[in-house]
Amino acid sequence: MPVTEAIGAPISVGSVELSDRHHNYVDKTKSRLRIPVTGVVDCGFMDVLAVRDTEKEAFETAKVRLFLNDGVFTIFDTGRWKDEEDNNEHVN
Repeated sequence: MPVTEAIGAPISVGSVELSDRHHNYVDKTKSRLRIPVTGVVDCGFMDVLAVRDTEKEAFETAKVRLFLNDGVFTIFDTGRWKDEEDNNEHVN
């Protein structure tokens, strides 16, 4: 199922909870941003995950995934981001 069908257009973007340091952070080589999203069918969060090899380099988006009530959908993945939440995802 395409992601737009799973969440339902039009899609609204909510406010990022910057006090949530587990899902929103920047460190030396990893960055993570969790964005609340709502559609007419479902709602959830879009995670934008980025990496870099050194602090002097710019971050590069490594993975974008959508967490909905019906499951987790990977929208974009370079294979450079690894974590414990990578299991049981639907790849679109």
